[in-house]
Amino acid sequence: MQAFLTIQTAGNSESVQDVIEDVLAIPKSGPQIVHRSLMYAGRRMKTAAKRAIKETYFVKSSELQLGLIEQHSRVSKDKEMWFQVKAIGERIDLFDFKVSRRTPTKKHAPPGGVRVQVRKDGTVTTWRHGFIAQMDSGHIGLFFRDVNNSKYKQKPRDNQFGFTWLPIYEGVGVSIAEMLKTVDAEQDIEENATLDFQKELDRQMSLFLSKGSL
Repeated sequence: MQAFLTIQTAGNSESVQDVIEDVLAIPKSGPQIVHRSLMYAGRRMKTAAKRAIKETYFVKSSELQLGLIEQHSRVSKDKEMWFQVKAIGERIDLFDFKVSRRTPTKKHAPPGGVRVQVRKDGTVTTWRHGFIAQMDSGHIGLFFRDVNNSKYKQKPRDNQFGFTWLPIYEGVGVSIAEMLKTVDAEQDIEENATLDFQKELDRQMSLFLSKGSL
């Protein structure tokens, strides 16, 4: 799943389109003014998306940094310019949300299981057969046994025979794209970013005029 936030030079109100066209008509500096305004407003749009997600989910800033990607057009006088925030990535491991235990267990699942909370306004889910384990690669995660579908498998262990539940799965939550869609803030973020773009356009015009750059 992917999700997008976009602001662009097309599709704005008639009055704003007139301003954009007037600015683009300025020799040399016009397209740069519009492009820079899009860049500033677009990056603040990305910050607003991060804030909206973090208000709802127990998600790490590093996951947001990886999951929200900036894309934008080049400076152009004749072509439409745009800035886009793209939400990508796989579902995030449950261990990276709020869990009741962070230390790997050596033998058995801890009594009472492991409690996990993904959303700040959501319920706490208890994984009764969940346990924290560290793989040979060094990766630490929350794993669980599906007791409804597991089968006992006999295998040698320390010259003795014991029984192990298989298969074992790693628990995963939601992706950054799913978070962005479920916070129900996409439209508001885009609308606010479009207004911010208009204000930034005025600010950049004033800045260039004050420096005598036109």
